[in-house]
Amino acid sequence: MSKTWYWEDVNNLSGAEKAMTGGMWAALVVAGITSLVVALSFAGVKLFGIGASALLDAAIFAAIAFGIKRKSRFAAVAGLILYIIERIYMLQRGGAGGIVMGIVFTLLFINAARGAFAYHRLTEGTARPLEARS
Repeated sequence: MSKTWYWEDVNNLSGAEKAMTGGMWAALVVAGITSLVVALSFAGVKLFGIGASALLDAAIFAAIAFGIKRKSRFAAVAGLILYIIERIYMLQRGGAGGIVMGIVFTLLFINAARGAFAYHRLTEGTARPLEARS
């Protein structure tokens, strides 16, 4: 059973998968919000100084969500690192807004990384070698 939404118990497959699911949704929300802000910038509404180049960022977070869904440790760690770098960049630009959301999403990405590593640790050795299959 999970302890809380912000710190999943990843000692079993169910908890590891739940932790990864939270990170996947966080990445999808980041991709979606970024895409929405870019679409608004095309309509002439400038928010947070984000322009068309942020579509690459949205695509990267969508790919990260896909990777986390496929239980990729690389995608989970990449999502965490990229999200933290972007939050630091936003804080340096004077955008301290969204601190609560930043903390929640950071925790979700940390959980996704914990879940991905735990999932692979828990499933290591459960796959049968090709020679043993009939």
